[in-house]
Amino acid sequence: MGTLIIEAPVAAPASRTGAARLPLSIDSRVYDRADLRYPLTPAGILPMNIDDLLAYLPPDLQEHSRRVAICSSIMAEYAMTRLNLSKTPEGMNFAAITHLGASCHDIGKLASGAADHHEHPTLGAELLGKYEEALFESEAVAQMVIDTVLCHHERPDGYGFPQGLMASKVPLSAAICALADWLDHRLYANKSCHNDGASILHEVEQGKGSLFFASAAECFRHTQPHIMKRYAKWKAHA
Repeated sequence: MGTLIIEAPVAAPASRTGAARLPLSIDSRVYDRADLRYPLTPAGILPMNIDDLLAYLPPDLQEHSRRVAICSSIMAEYAMTRLNLSKTPEGMNFAAITHLGASCHDIGKLASGAADHHEHPTLGAELLGKYEEALFESEAVAQMVIDTVLCHHERPDGYGFPQGLMASKVPLSAAICALADWLDHRLYANKSCHNDGASILHEVEQGKGSLFFASAAECFRHTQPHIMKRYAKWKAHA
């Protein structure tokens, strides 16, 4: 069981103030909607919630982030109910934190522009750290979300980026987000590939231990029918 639940903290590149101002209120059902066109925060105004930041992303990236967040929360809910991970060590709802982190996983692309793709996890962690006081209810929530953003391109074989961390150093929330991110590119963007559940599950099993973390792969194996139904619905309305 200890190998499935990975919650080792990862040092984020941003400083912490520890001050809390906004309550965390995340429900996957709230984000499962077609209208994601949030009002843009005027330039120079401090963003007061995550939606303010996400609104700056291009519409296609907002939709991608929404799908990744929903799929991540589905897998995280399995982790909560079946892997005895109802709450994090800090007493927070694991699925809610994973959803929030996955919503923000590409937020660094706001800062990266034409920069190297490998920089956006670090830039995203720095951006969230900059506005931590306004965005998160506590330092613990901020740490878990920032760790998810920072580590969502890490791999269990150590060939990920930006830090090349091994499996034992990557939080489960990031491992789940990494698989959900791959799923969205595989299922939604790549229309030329076989997208049936059996084919996808086989690819995940083949990549387990190198591209995918075993903990996340187990979560996907048990939630694959639910996730595949979601994608069938999304693609039907695309």
